[in-house]
Order: sequence, then structure tokens, then C-alpha cells
Amino acid sequence: WSSDVCSSDLAKTTLTTPDTVNFGTRIKLADQWTALFEADWTNWSRFHELRVVSVNPVQPDDVTQANWKDAWFVSLGAEFAPNDRWTWRGGVAIDQTPIQASTLSPRIPDATRTWASVGVTYRLNDTMSVALTYAHLFLPNRTVAQTAAMNGNALRGNLAGRSEADANAVGIQLNYRMP
Repeated sequence: WSSDVCSSDLAKTTLTTPDTVNFGTRIKLADQWTALFEADWTNWSRFHELRVVSVNPVQPDDVTQANWKDAWFVSLGAEFAPNDRWTWRGGVAIDQTPIQASTLSPRIPDATRTWASVGVTYRLNDTMSVALTYAHLFLPNRTVAQTAAMNGNALRGNLAGRSEADANAVGIQLNYRMP
């Protein structure tokens, strides 16, 4: 974890980042098949708020209330390598949101994400390969309900709405391995 102070001539804040614990494994099922598993835990419960303090003493602090909960990411996938040049992979994951309904905001309208991903790697030679990946993230709709009485909302007022989102991610990677 770390705690950093960010400041300018106008304001300052302190940000504490969460601890994480990661576990992953690859299990060779057969000559051409490998199972993949990953589980990550993030200690988001240590993140209570983001408070920006103005150097102007009459300006109130800008507070984003967090009080997030700890969250898990769990994935399961498989690789198929029909020969020494090609590797195909696919998988699914659940990425739990740390944001509770009581602190959901339009700034971070997060939701528990379901991932579906595929990828392929082509080995050009003994030292170089290229990989292409695609992932789609499914996010359920979430309702945002804030009032001026909530901590940090005095200047923002009331807000009621619904977030709708999904995402697509495409990646390309060129790998070089020292001989």
C-alpha cells in the first residue's frame, strides 16, 4: 500500500492505495491444452474518502465519500496450442465492484463486471512473438441517488439517475525474449 500527498498552489489531498493479493496458476491438461486460473483480492475497505483541501480557508473541502468494500477478481480460461507457432486462448472472469450502492456516484459509476475474452499468439521465431487480444466487459445498470445532505454534496445538490455501460478492449503486443 502507499499513501501519497498530491498538492498544487490551490489544493492538496492524500491518497492511500489498497493492498492486493494475487494468485494464479497454469495447469497442463494435455499436450495441447492448458487450464488457467487467477484470483485477486483487493483491500478497498481501507479507502474511506478522497478529500481535497483548498488553500482558500472559506472554500469547503471537496469530499468524495468512498467507504468501499474489499473486492475479488476471479478468472478461468484455457489455452490451445496446436503447434509450436500458434496459441489460442479464451476465458471468462468476474470482477467484483468495491463500490456500495450508498456511495455510488456519477464520478465512478462502477458495477461488478463480467469479462469474456479471446486471444491468439503467433510465434515468429525463437525470440519474437505477436499477440492479439479482445475482451468485452458486461456491466449491469446501477442507480445513482445522491442528496445535498450527503457528506461532500452540499455544493453539488441532489442527483438521481442510472448508469449504463459496457466496454470493449483490444490489445496487440510484440514480445521479444532474450536468447
